[in-house]
Amino acid sequence: MKKRVFVSHPFVDNPSVNRIKADMICRGLLEEGYLPISPLHLFGFYNGDEDRKDILQFCYKLIDSCDIVHVYGESEGCLAELEYAIKIGKPWRVIVWVADVYINLHPSFKPQQARFTSCRALVVFFI
Repeated sequence: MKKRVFVSHPFVDNPSVNRIKADMICRGLLEEGYLPISPLHLFGFYNGDEDRKDILQFCYKLIDSCDIVHVYGESEGCLAELEYAIKIGKPWRVIVWVADVYINLHPSFKPQQARFTSCRALVVFFI
């Protein structure tokens, strides 16, 4: 069975560009032998924030079923998904977009507990 990778990527700030980037990421993961699980592709048709809390709860369930979480941004949703992954001890990576290339930053440590602010600082530190 292929390893399942939860793809945490921003959407709302630039939907058309973010969809292209997420498509590229998912194709790359497939080529590497992984099964990408992308909430952007599941929920990208939503236009507003009225269901955001429900969608985020469903994303947490998806994270539970994945082998690793890849975070490609620092949106509110990405940070919440990263915080959840850290909280449950799920392996994770923060991958940043630099000069049209994603750079994979693998954490050398696993904090036992994290709060939203510590995750935000961690992501900002990597960027």
